[in-house]
Amino acid sequence: MAFRPRKIGWLTVLMASLTAFAGTVSAQASGPDGWPARSSKSGGDDLARPAAAPVGIPLNEIPAGVREKVGAAAEQPTLVTHGPTEAFTCQPVVYHWLLDHPDQTVRLWRMLGAKCTDILKVDDNLFCYKDAQGTKVTWGVALDNGRQRVWYAEGQAKPTLLLPTVQVQAVLVDTYCEGTDGNGQPAVRHQMDLSIKTDSTAIALAARLLGASGPRLAEQYVGQVEMFFAAMSWYLDQHPDRAEAMFQELQRPEKKKNESRMNTDEHR
Repeated sequence: MAFRPRKIGWLTVLMASLTAFAGTVSAQASGPDGWPARSSKSGGDDLARPAAAPVGIPLNEIPAGVREKVGAAAEQPTLVTHGPTEAFTCQPVVYHWLLDHPDQTVRLWRMLGAKCTDILKVDDNLFCYKDAQGTKVTWGVALDNGRQRVWYAEGQAKPTLLLPTVQVQAVLVDTYCEGTDGNGQPAVRHQMDLSIKTDSTAIALAARLLGASGPRLAEQYVGQVEMFFAAMSWYLDQHPDRAEAMFQELQRPEKKKNESRMNTDEHR
């Protein structure tokens, strides 16, 4: 399948139900050439078997400072949605690096021509997304125990002019395992679940706007987050020469490049 640059608005997934119900779904990016179909199984002993249902979040393993917030959003959610199970060839260390650096993963996608929303790094474990409509959400890793990665996000969201600004709390759980594919190559299988806690009145209004198609659109958003990490992991594994050049490009400060481009435009 041909890679066609499109918009990857993965951060909006943290408000997936609100945005999707309001009908503002971004076009989902197509993967690079040869990217396996969704829910495909690779054929190896470790990854070919059907995936087990996601287990509950081990709250006792989460630091006390964020444990209560994660529990409130995950155990009393306004909405819950699930992504598909995917298995893909990659170097697991690269997959985990991408999970740790979503701001840099955005830059890698841009090198392939995709249009991505900006992700701002606040500190080592805090990232932020904001837009002109008033949405501002920050998130970080609450847990990564080798089986699950749990992100906790909070902030305010205003998906469209039709909906009011609402406070949101969200928990995104990535359940994953490492193994090999049918050719003995390193591979990863993952599946994500999203729980959102917000104003139920806003959810009811959004649901009336889109009706039965809303839940399906929310699922597509979670699938978009999965592909954001999985397809890039796969691409870097399949194109090592290109991967090396792309990581070298990451060493160049993006801000300086943008300022240089602006200065060039001013002199034209």
